[in-house]
Amino acid sequence: MLDIFCSEFEEKRNTLKTYLESSGFLYRHSIIKKMSLLDGMDESQNFELLQAKQYNRDDIQCWEYISSKWTVVPIMMGSQSLKHFFTWNFKAAGIFQRYGKDMWDINKIIAVKSLLFASSVLGSCLGVAGYGPLLPSELALDKKKLTKKKQSARMGGISKAELYLPIKEETIRLLHQNVPVDGRWKNKTVAAKAIEADLVIFVQSLKSQNQNLDLNEEDIITVVKRWERNDERVKAAFEGTVKQKISGKKGSG
Repeated sequence: MLDIFCSEFEEKRNTLKTYLESSGFLYRHSIIKKMSLLDGMDESQNFELLQAKQYNRDDIQCWEYISSKWTVVPIMMGSQSLKHFFTWNFKAAGIFQRYGKDMWDINKIIAVKSLLFASSVLGSCLGVAGYGPLLPSELALDKKKLTKKKQSARMGGISKAELYLPIKEETIRLLHQNVPVDGRWKNKTVAAKAIEADLVIFVQSLKSQNQNLDLNEEDIITVVKRWERNDERVKAAFEGTVKQKISGKKGSG
């Protein structure tokens, strides 16, 4: 029966790729690359499942946590643009599909629910991809909005550094709040990806209050990693929550 679920998922995946390739969407090649998230093996997806299992020892609680979070997150994150919609729904579908397969020999009821969620999310992506001819016009609107925000930022009296200060504070808070139970993140990239979803929601909230903030949510990980290099407080937060590399020493004599 698991084979049937997996076959259906792959069939929808292949159909979706075909739809996107012929959609005329200017971002279609970027979206198709993001389809690797449907494998559920991305580092950020590994972390999501590991965190869910660590903080929810009971299988039912773990499933409730995963299903609730990854039903809501794509809705909130995908509202920015259709590119966001596909990316976050691919991530959710990949998590549901992988969790369903992981749970197959442990709890079939939960496994089936998760696999059905994966299929449903992918079905939604198929439905949206059917509107491919409309997507270039949305891209034009996105570019227009971005240009307007950049112009507003240049004209405004608040410096970019001041606009980014609350985001840096939230980055520091999230790093410490979400640190793994063993006390350290594996590396800086894992740490940045782990707080990405919460940080993007925070940025969206700030944007609703201040249109001069022109930070692109898709670049949030790149921006955070740049702050880690250039901002002493953010750097200290990473150093305090990420495992330090231990360089091997050659023995003498």
